[in-house]
Amino acid sequence: MSSGTQADIRRIAKEIGELVVAKNKAYGDSAIDPVRIFSKASPVEQILVRLDDKISRLQRGTSYPGDNEIDDIMGYLILLKIAIERYGDK
Repeated sequence: MSSGTQADIRRIAKEIGELVVAKNKAYGDSAIDPVRIFSKASPVEQILVRLDDKISRLQRGTSYPGDNEIDDIMGYLILLKIAIERYGDK
């Protein structure tokens, strides 16, 4: 792997990390610590549903203008990894 590719990997990983932190602050940690008004599903299950919804919109071509599905999916996968580490796989 070239050093240019390695630098790109680090840059993009940092960008996605910063995006996830900013959204986490804006949304009040709702993915990992949801309010649970209606759903009693685990954080892992809730993130899986969000991923399904995001991928469904991407596959159907019904993206919301201004959304970046790839970045959002990567962000949800980071949150999923955190949720699995904290709560187990389900």
